[in-house]
Amino acid sequence: MPLSGNPLDWKPSDQQGRIYRQICTSANGGGVQDHKPGNGCQVCHDAWRTLVPELGAEPFRFYSYSGGIKSELPHGRDRSRRLRNKVREIHAYIADGSWAQMSVSEPEPEPEPEPEPAPTASNGLDVDAEKRILRDEIRRLRTWIEQRDPDIDHLSYRPIKDGRAMIEAGIPAAGCLAAMSMHWDPAMRQQARIASWDPASDFDGGLDAYLDTLASARVLIMLTGPAGMGKSHWASALAKRLDLPFGSIPMTEGATPSWLLGAQRLNGFSGARFLDIWTGGGVWLFDEMDAADANMLLVVNDALANGVLHNPVDHEQYVRHADFIGIAATNTLGLGADAAYTGRNPLDFSTLDRWRMGRTFVGYNAAVEDSILFG
Repeated sequence: MPLSGNPLDWKPSDQQGRIYRQICTSANGGGVQDHKPGNGCQVCHDAWRTLVPELGAEPFRFYSYSGGIKSELPHGRDRSRRLRNKVREIHAYIADGSWAQMSVSEPEPEPEPEPEPAPTASNGLDVDAEKRILRDEIRRLRTWIEQRDPDIDHLSYRPIKDGRAMIEAGIPAAGCLAAMSMHWDPAMRQQARIASWDPASDFDGGLDAYLDTLASARVLIMLTGPAGMGKSHWASALAKRLDLPFGSIPMTEGATPSWLLGAQRLNGFSGARFLDIWTGGGVWLFDEMDAADANMLLVVNDALANGVLHNPVDHEQYVRHADFIGIAATNTLGLGADAAYTGRNPLDFSTLDRWRMGRTFVGYNAAVEDSILFG
């Protein structure tokens, strides 16, 4: 490339900058402006001889010796000759002095773009970091389950799908993992190294704030606890706070799919309130869900998973509204009857998996008691 600019601004890492500084060194601090054309310039000669090994190393060696036989290296002389001519050209350019009137400096570097801040939830949670924790822990637990006993559980993609929504809403990975494994035996959770996490004490704002956050994430919510502890009250109160319609049915024995899907009458199809809330938005409570007949759950399982209800009664499709919030109230974790609740049925995995991430225990709460008493 043609020489231009001020040699003082040439980079030492570039060839012409390195040659320039060697010329200054060979001139012993003086006589840089004195250049003799042709082969008569001692400064050029000294600089060239010094630079051959520094800039060329092996490519500038003329000969090699192997077994006492001397052989000339190809292109060695040509490269050396080009370097010598380059030294003379640069020394002549320096001696000309015209560059002294120039003021060429290194171009201003392009400002580096500021890194985008890590996404955070409204409570300051590092969203990406929590997602990585959840992913790594679920993968670890899958391996742990396979090695220990595959019957412990089956971790589908749903904990990841719902966990993402929960974390982005402000619930940490520890809360997601606690909900995911809530139906495990306490000793098993301890062996699996799942940290204890209780929204009542570990979530900013306590249980009410936690349940509101689940609702904002549109994760299916399962309220589990003893009878009479305000599960139904909390569901209706949520609808009132959000100014949304509220509906519910008891999923106990005797309930029929027509309570959810509607029925064909003599005067045509008669819809159900569930379809209105499903398509128009609102809070729907599946009360006493752990006492439900399996057929009642199969009616809604596919719709809850995919957002579209295929109604076999009128053969229409009903798309879930963005403001549909599904809540289930149970006395057990869906594993079947226990000593206190002998009429409860075990939930199959298809149902359990859909509700597992929004589960929480609801016990005595003084604020709920005051709300019931004083309105």
